Amino acid sequence: MSDVQRRYDKLIDEMPIHVNVARAEEMFQWFRYWIIRQVLAEKGPMCEERLRLEIAMKMYRHEESVRQLIEKALSHVSHCSVSRDCSTFRADPPFHHLGTIAES
Repeated sequence: MSDVQRRYDKLIDEMPIHVNVARAEEMFQWFRYWIIRQVLAEKGPMCEERLRLEIAMKMYRHEESVRQLIEKALSHVSHCSVSRDCSTFRADPPFHHLGTIAES
């Protein structure tokens, strides 16, 4: 194990649980934003309801039963169009507020 990995593990182990939960939430938001941008780049502008289903499809496409449910829901959603602007979604990189290990 490298020195950097040991230092990282030590910092993570010493972190309070609420900080670990906040980090996980932030990573989820970052990942969700990344998928939103990817879906909009591939399929173009769409309404929020369709966007949510397209995101779910991207995340769960390999789970047959879930994919079938999403496809059914998508068949009932109109092809409405909205702005490509995703500014309401968080775009901050994960862990930006924690600094780096080098700062410790």
